[in-house]
Amino acid sequence: MKLKHLSRKQTNIKFCVLIILVITLSLFGSNMQSYSATTSQVSFRIPQINITLVGKTYNNSELKYPILLINEQIYFPLTWEMAQTLGFDVNYTDDSEVIIKKRTSIGADMISSNSIGNLALAGSPILEDRSVRVQGYPLYSELPIYHLSGVTYVAIEHTPVLNADLTGNIENTIGISPDQPVFLPLVYNTYNKFQPTDFLRDQGSASTCWAFAANTLFELAIASRTGKIYDFSEDHLIANAPVPVSPISGGNFNISSTYFLNGIGPIDALGNQNYRLTGYSEVNNDLQKIKSNIMKYGAVLSSIYLNESDTSVYNSGSFSYYNSSEGKPRTHELVMVGWDDTYDKSNFQVKPSRNGAFIAQNSFGNSWGSNGFFYISYEDVHITDYTYAITDYTSSINTSLYYYDETGVTHFDAYEESIPVFGVNQFTAESSSKLISIGVYTTELNEVISIYAGNGIFNRALGNELRTMTIKDKGYHEIPLPIPLTLVSKKGFWIAARFEGSQSFLVPIEAPYPGIDYTIKGLPGKSFISNGKTFEDITQIWQQGSIAIRAVTQY
Repeated sequence: MKLKHLSRKQTNIKFCVLIILVITLSLFGSNMQSYSATTSQVSFRIPQINITLVGKTYNNSELKYPILLINEQIYFPLTWEMAQTLGFDVNYTDDSEVIIKKRTSIGADMISSNSIGNLALAGSPILEDRSVRVQGYPLYSELPIYHLSGVTYVAIEHTPVLNADLTGNIENTIGISPDQPVFLPLVYNTYNKFQPTDFLRDQGSASTCWAFAANTLFELAIASRTGKIYDFSEDHLIANAPVPVSPISGGNFNISSTYFLNGIGPIDALGNQNYRLTGYSEVNNDLQKIKSNIMKYGAVLSSIYLNESDTSVYNSGSFSYYNSSEGKPRTHELVMVGWDDTYDKSNFQVKPSRNGAFIAQNSFGNSWGSNGFFYISYEDVHITDYTYAITDYTSSINTSLYYYDETGVTHFDAYEESIPVFGVNQFTAESSSKLISIGVYTTELNEVISIYAGNGIFNRALGNELRTMTIKDKGYHEIPLPIPLTLVSKKGFWIAARFEGSQSFLVPIEAPYPGIDYTIKGLPGKSFISNGKTFEDITQIWQQGSIAIRAVTQY
């Protein structure tokens, strides 16, 4: 068993939600309340209207933060109580970000007497300079977002949050889904928000693209969520990787992600470990989802065949790349930070059938390509095959990890072709603590995962599941227990996961496997695979094998 003490806490898995809400605004007429203004930037006024929110009607002019007409467009205030009524949480975290999230219940009337009274607005609307995010996605709007008296105002008509028919009564259908952003622009670049020089790195002559790509992926995931800028150490990753690597050996995302998941890194320039990876997504050949992940998480990692001297794939004049040959294998990992649907196919040395390209960041410094960047055709034979995004990480305190898959997942296995199939791990608590979540890997879309746990020695009986959920993406996910399980120091405990999908090869395994040239150390009596009735020690099937499910505890 590998036990890792960390300064971490659990991060909840985010679910896909769809909220349908109705707001009806009944106009009294063309009369407007006397409070109005015109500035060099905007004209605005308060319409004298009734507002029906979830079946209850209010006079707009009685609200402290009313609906506004700004440049003759209806704008909605993102106050706490108004948002709660519509089923959202709005969090003005600091001076840089406004976060909007779905609540577990919707439709409750939260407008109180505190919301009604003297007008709280003062001054004129100004353009909002804070980042506004809905379920983690940046809020993109054809109309500006404004800020007035401490409150963000968004246009009803042209935002992903509120979509209105402005003729007669206004009925709004609000749909929010973290599965896809509502709006994918024709052109997008993560570096519209950051300075590229803060993230450009140079691997030199070493074969370490995989380490640079992985660290940049993590750096941009953190920057996209928090605005914080880091420069993580590739030397530390290579020296402390879970399998033997060197500056000339090469590597891949499985190695770097396991280094992150094991809590070994990333390590910043001051030698500190501030974060642990708690979730990543693998997307295969889904252009829209890849774009969505770039927009939501800052970047995705991918791989291509790279040979700068091969003029059939790389045009150094236009910094464009397109490989159409399966015979040229993937040799280089990088990150994609944006896209341009209008990028002309004639820019490529060999022309693909359509326009459009990803904006890719290389690890050759800013003197390579177009200041370190280049374009890769959507039709490149490898670019969408295997892409990875960092979806969750934690930076909190007092957690430990229990796992056997120190080198990561080697493959996914079945048991007697059973669907569903189960995996179990037995551990011993190093200290008194609480089991707060269970980490699992998924290899299919929409796998149904159930988790189980108990104290003592596993007696080949699972009992009732603690939680069941459908995991939409392939990758790694930490599932929180609904109620933490109290663990006793030096006493045994076990965790289990039930995997159900379209086929039976779903249990993540670490085991000696063809092509592996490093040692795997699984021990008997620790990991079991099952059809739900018969439980077999995995070492009877794979010598020195283990089940790759993990326990996260808090002390």
